[in-house]
Amino acid sequence: MAEDDKELRKQVAIASRVIGLEIGSTGHVSARVPGTDEMYVRCRGGGAEAGLRYTNLHHIRQVDFDGEGPGLGKRHFAPGETPVHGELYRARPDIGAVVHAHPYYTLLCGVTGLQFRPIFGGYAPAEAAMAIRGVPEYSRAATVTDKQMANDMLEVMGDRDLVLLKGHGIVTAAPTVSRAVSLALQIEHLAKITWEIAAAGLRAPDMSRQDIDRYDPNNPNRGGPAPGRGRQAVPAEERGWMVGHIHRLEETVGLPSWELDEDG
Repeated sequence: MAEDDKELRKQVAIASRVIGLEIGSTGHVSARVPGTDEMYVRCRGGGAEAGLRYTNLHHIRQVDFDGEGPGLGKRHFAPGETPVHGELYRARPDIGAVVHAHPYYTLLCGVTGLQFRPIFGGYAPAEAAMAIRGVPEYSRAATVTDKQMANDMLEVMGDRDLVLLKGHGIVTAAPTVSRAVSLALQIEHLAKITWEIAAAGLRAPDMSRQDIDRYDPNNPNRGGPAPGRGRQAVPAEERGWMVGHIHRLEETVGLPSWELDEDG
């Protein structure tokens, strides 16, 4: 296995722990193996199953887009919702990583029809952009276990990087593992704010048109920090979720030992 592939597999394992720690114990993370029609995906098996937050390297197996192949080894099996990942990779060459998770507040907003609205800006610009654009919603609550359902989901998702599965969960997709994880964390944070305002019996007004325009990702004149300032000034390897979450994992569930037998 090439060194880059080893690192990618490790990223999927850490990402699984991040999702398990921040969002919930169920779901799965995957990454496209570059230059192939295969992926690394969080599988089950290899011993006691304790959920995503306790993912270890042996859970991350290399399989084809149908969830098959010798990379599964003797004791692992691909998730039932493998079509969520495989069909996304087939349809979207731009996608390098996929997260499927079951976040609590996003579920509440989805099943009650509570809409995400542009009520804040600089507090969380990426989430403001989500609210401005709106979040596509796949209406079926059932698990997406076959290609037809996955492609129906993809039709709703279009060229977007996330979709809400009503009564079920979310799917996020991005060129990198870190970006797909960030999207999952961001939509759940947006949903929590949205839900808590509604639960308090309040309704926040929308931002001004001027501020909405500033955070609208489709606005070519929206502006932003000058070159060399803010996020743009931070090296890419220092600005992702990886650094901070590794420290948090060490303080909570601990980092796994990466030198494990391939069969778990």
